[in-house]
Amino acid sequence: MPRYKRPLVLFWTGPQDVLLADVCRMYLWRFVIEHFFRFLKQHLGLTSARLTNLPATQLWVWLCVMAYTQLVFAVPRVTGIVPPWQYRNSSVGLPFIDTPRQVQRALPILLATIGTPAASPVPAGKSPGRSRDFHPKPRPRYSVIVKSKKDCKTGSQLNL
Repeated sequence: MPRYKRPLVLFWTGPQDVLLADVCRMYLWRFVIEHFFRFLKQHLGLTSARLTNLPATQLWVWLCVMAYTQLVFAVPRVTGIVPPWQYRNSSVGLPFIDTPRQVQRALPILLATIGTPAASPVPAGKSPGRSRDFHPKPRPRYSVIVKSKKDCKTGSQLNL
């Protein structure tokens, strides 16, 4: 019996030696991957940094992925904080954690119990700031690409 009612059409641009069954299995993971990037963008600020150079952008992406990895590692250590309007499973003593957002909400409690190895911050006085003869280079400006205007048809020009 076929698994799908209609044929599944996939476009593969990777190596030629990958089996078709593996490509289909990768396609089924697409939903999870899209939600991973959605979580990175909405809750971990993947697109919030407006960086101008590629190395800084790559570093920011890796920092967001590392923050997500910390959330994954914290899952067995935190208990879920479930708002009153969400479903609670009464058969389990503690609220069940099933999303990275629930782990993110519960993480401050875990971090407060663990503590930090860093010393408390102390005031350091007034910063000297930039030297008088320092003038940073302005950001590079790029010319605007103007596309040709398209002919638009208005209602007055059409024969109705």
